[in-house]
Amino acid sequence: MDVTPVGPALRGPVLRADLLPLPGAPREARGLVTAACLCWDALEVAGGACTAASELVANGVVHAGTMMTLRVSRTAGLFRVEVEDGGVGVPRLDPLRRISGLRLVAEFATSWGWRRIAGGKITWATFALAGA
Repeated sequence: MDVTPVGPALRGPVLRADLLPLPGAPREARGLVTAACLCWDALEVAGGACTAASELVANGVVHAGTMMTLRVSRTAGLFRVEVEDGGVGVPRLDPLRRISGLRLVAEFATSWGWRRIAGGKITWATFALAGA
């Protein structure tokens, strides 16, 4: 995993990692999110943010099968996890599945969503920080 600090940016500090579409990628994502939570005093969202990062990266591995870029950022009130991949599929909650990765993301995150970009998409989740 190539971890590149990308901050401070307009949104606050940003950490970035380029991930291969391999089974170990979700574990690497959890490691980066854990480190960011420790460094940025955001431990209250560590569990949910790690779960979201793991699930979003796992979806990239399974459904996109392309290189991914994980970005983790923090502002005064929000912790954000986003995964960019080369997939063309639309992330959506399946109403027929009670348990799914995106359902876990939706359960833990304050908000989540996705947007199309040139060459793929970005799927993201945000987590409200205490005292914000």
